[in-house]
Amino acid sequence: MITCPNCGRENNDSEMMCYYCGEDLDSESPPQKAKKSKGFQKRKTQPTKRAGNVNPLAINEDFLIIEQQVEWLETFTEYETENRYAILNQYGDELFFAEERSSFWARMFLPSQRPLDIEVFNNYGELVMAIEKPFRFFVPDITVYNENDQPIGIVKKKFWSLRRTFFVLDINGNEIYKIVGPIFHPWTFKIMKDGKEIGKISKKWSGMGKEMFTDADTFNVEFPHGATDEEKKIFVGATFLIDYLYFENNTKGRY
Repeated sequence: MITCPNCGRENNDSEMMCYYCGEDLDSESPPQKAKKSKGFQKRKTQPTKRAGNVNPLAINEDFLIIEQQVEWLETFTEYETENRYAILNQYGDELFFAEERSSFWARMFLPSQRPLDIEVFNNYGELVMAIEKPFRFFVPDITVYNENDQPIGIVKKKFWSLRRTFFVLDINGNEIYKIVGPIFHPWTFKIMKDGKEIGKISKKWSGMGKEMFTDADTFNVEFPHGATDEEKKIFVGATFLIDYLYFENNTKGRY
């Protein structure tokens, strides 16, 4: 990976221009290895003035748009790249960005089941949260970490169910929510508590060209009213898990 000297974000070794800010990348600079999400290290960026008293490491919105970025190498070849996501508010302003960390061989031979980490950063380059997805053949799950590398929750798929059901657990394994995908609404996942729908994760139609030729998906996340920052981060992690299980590499209906 090559770090952009302008914005501090990491780009693939083959890129001549920064994916994020358009800065020319010095091809003579030595590539840097991608950081794993266990033992996270915050990125170093130019100091930026922060507005008001808003915590830049918290999710302060009640609604987010998670938009996977189109990888052109992946579009025109069979090469599976690490996923990248922009996380926006309801007005389309980018609040965070997320990057996958996984091995080449895992992406080639375990497409949707591959073990991976995802790190989420704010616009100051600071780590906001991360997820760890180990390899699981039957019961996929993720662990969600906060900015201090402390586990805050788990999302685990139900072993067998006619509906696509996930358990949202606290770090002690206690169920706090369920996420249920109705049979006849394959792009909708309801956030449930005590049998009532209190939020929703839904995949948006991205247009004919994008849907046919790429696996770059866009999701709306409507958080439950009064959800804590930690709970919102767990639901963001659940969205990534849903994307990999049902929409990555046209794997809908595999589980």
